[in-house]
Amino acid sequence: LGAPGAELTAFTRKQWDAVRGRRIGAVFQDPASYLNPSLTVGRQLTEQLRVGAALSRAEARTRAVELFTAVGLHRPEEVFHQYPHELSGGMLQRVLIAIAVSCSPELLIADEATTALDVVIQAEILELLQRLRTERGLALLLVTHDLAVVAESCDRVLVMYAGEIVEDGPTAEVLASPAHPYTEALLRVASIGAWGRRELDIIPGRPPETGAELPGCRFADRCAHAVARCTEAPVALRSLEGGRRARCLRPAGPLLDGAPEEASAPVTEGAAV
Repeated sequence: LGAPGAELTAFTRKQWDAVRGRRIGAVFQDPASYLNPSLTVGRQLTEQLRVGAALSRAEARTRAVELFTAVGLHRPEEVFHQYPHELSGGMLQRVLIAIAVSCSPELLIADEATTALDVVIQAEILELLQRLRTERGLALLLVTHDLAVVAESCDRVLVMYAGEIVEDGPTAEVLASPAHPYTEALLRVASIGAWGRRELDIIPGRPPETGAELPGCRFADRCAHAVARCTEAPVALRSLEGGRRARCLRPAGPLLDGAPEEASAPVTEGAAV
């Protein structure tokens, strides 16, 4: 998306217009909130195609029906003339996906795109996203709190806490042996498959207030392994073996094995992935 390492947050409105929809597509939770209730879904898709792909009215209509078919909508020509309130949540999500990929973006961001759907429709939408990823060569970025979705769908995972990346690496390795206390805590409270457990584990404390300035690790006051140095200065992402990184003074997993220990030498920022 532009030159390697380009900072998109500094883009002007005109620069963003060249990126949105054309190079980056996005699908969000609650698709009805992102569709105009007074326009048919077909018209909303054709408008995107006419502006983003410079198609004629007739070409845009033909392409819209093709896209509705590609995302698995039954009777796409009928759906073309329907309004958002006439479609189910799963159908609306498919419409939004069709709009998102209509101009052949390089990156598709799915932000909690399956949260409001039942488990059957959720599985269908995830399967659709993976199919589009394969067929269109998309880079797919999933934003989700569902660890089962992460385990099933993602090659690489970035774990965030209070607005910072605290760990990243290959999904299977991170989930099997977390290197940051927050990742370990997430996995412990989720305990996927532990149906016989009577009580749910929790992460003590609460996240910091939005915008709060903390001198050290943002997870320190909730971490069972925190030591004095954790709160004295910012903690940088530390490069680990296997292309992994963790924002911790003593990254080693599983972290719950052994007592907390004082970190030794300062760490330096790892290379960006």
